[in-house]
Amino acid sequence: MNTCIFESPSRRPALTRHIACSLVAAAISLCMLSDAVASITAEQVVFISPSGVSGSSIYADVLAASGATAEFREHSLGYNNAAVSSARLTGAPSGLEIASSRVDYENLEELEVTLRWTGTSRTVAAATTVSLQIQGAGWNGSGVVDSQYYTIGSFTINPPPKELITSTPTNSSTVTEAGSQSTFTVKLRAAPSANVTVAVSSGDTSEGSVSPGTLTFTTTNWNTPQTVTVTGASDSLSDGSVDWNVVLNPASPGMSGDSTYDGLSNVNVAMTTTDEPVFSIDSPSVTEGDSGMVTMTFTVTLSASSTSSLTVNYAQTGGTATSGTDYTAVPSGTLTFAASTTALTQTIAVSVTGDTTAEGSETVVIT
Repeated sequence: MNTCIFESPSRRPALTRHIACSLVAAAISLCMLSDAVASITAEQVVFISPSGVSGSSIYADVLAASGATAEFREHSLGYNNAAVSSARLTGAPSGLEIASSRVDYENLEELEVTLRWTGTSRTVAAATTVSLQIQGAGWNGSGVVDSQYYTIGSFTINPPPKELITSTPTNSSTVTEAGSQSTFTVKLRAAPSANVTVAVSSGDTSEGSVSPGTLTFTTTNWNTPQTVTVTGASDSLSDGSVDWNVVLNPASPGMSGDSTYDGLSNVNVAMTTTDEPVFSIDSPSVTEGDSGMVTMTFTVTLSASSTSSLTVNYAQTGGTATSGTDYTAVPSGTLTFAASTTALTQTIAVSVTGDTTAEGSETVVIT
């Protein structure tokens, strides 16, 4: 047990105080001895951001896209130990640097380091171990600053896996039997060694078609998104909403020059086809009376709203009643239902002429 005088450079007390101290494993010594030497044993470095990354390893593309914050845990930097004047990386790939660092004295006195990757080559060819070092700034009894760098832990940067990346399809992954469309994009996560051709197909051609049939990625355009268009198909069945997949196959025989991509399993992009809205018309009836005019109203109903505008043509096409005598001639016309409308009915009016002739029931046909 030694006795020493300690002053924290970041939180110096109003009066210099004496504390008893001893060396503690896995931590900076509880005080700086006369030769200003600290004792540090590596602990655990873990990533606390971005979300989805945990442990002490991270993929290069995740780090390159958003940066990351690594935390050195397990009470490694006690408030009564020593302050940190700077932090640095060793063994880091080109362009990877510390954007900022701080000692969290309030939260278990841990060190947080935020990383960023500059430059254009933001990847590694193989798993790379990077060490995190800090430079001490503790005072010993003689006021000497310990300026040595100490390795406090390490983390691993892994090359991104070779796989396909797809975006979320538009229109909530839904197409209709009326032929509406949805699109999504595809790119590679890592650069290939040769051209990669991905076959694109519909898992259910009765519900939808896809275009184009193949996507080709090269060593230069591998991370440029390419678009796949999905079009709903009508199957003439009232089968409600049907789920199916667009199938991306990078492993078709002889399609890909990169053996890693050539060995990948199919990637399925989920789609849903909803029934095509249909039109129906009712069969109204009226009593014509002995004179004057009375209106007979046909109601046209759309079974469901559509994401696109729909139209239906109509015309008077027959019946036993005589146009011009029993009713006023019905001109041909068009009914339009706006996209996403909630008004699913429209009407066609027929003016019926009253008379005193005993004719029995007669019909007017609207198609």
